[in-house]
Amino acid sequence: MKKVLVIAAVLLTQLSLEAQEDLRGTAELTLKGKKVSIEYGRPSLRGRDMLGMAEAGLVWRMGMNAPTTMKTEANLVSGEVSIPAGDYKLQAKCVGPDQWELLLNGGEAVVPFKTEVVDANVETFTIYLLRSRYGQDTGGARLRADWGNKRLTAEFKVSD
Repeated sequence: MKKVLVIAAVLLTQLSLEAQEDLRGTAELTLKGKKVSIEYGRPSLRGRDMLGMAEAGLVWRMGMNAPTTMKTEANLVSGEVSIPAGDYKLQAKCVGPDQWELLLNGGEAVVPFKTEVVDANVETFTIYLLRSRYGQDTGGARLRADWGNKRLTAEFKVSD
């Protein structure tokens, strides 16, 4: 009987870990031969409007269960903000109604998000890394986060 209970406990633990891993997402992009990747948790709305309910000052980890992380092999720039190659923890800060900022390492660097209300309703939080529309050779890209009917977008490019 003890052997059956131990086997059942091991199987339940393994299934639980596999289920948690399924709730993690990654976004990757290669810019000018250098990789940029983001790893994040993927919460579901379940009928809520999480971004719409956020009050100014709220700092959110942009995911669930563990910090959202970005690793970049390239030096990046977003507007006047320099982002040296390295590892970062990403957060989003609500600065007003439908106004958000991307925080890198708790505010070491701050990049404004463009916030849009879209027709789609995205149930599970999703982050994308997309090339800029100006072509592959520019090294331009955008981080896009979709959840509910909100889309947060931050533009960046490889610094020269």
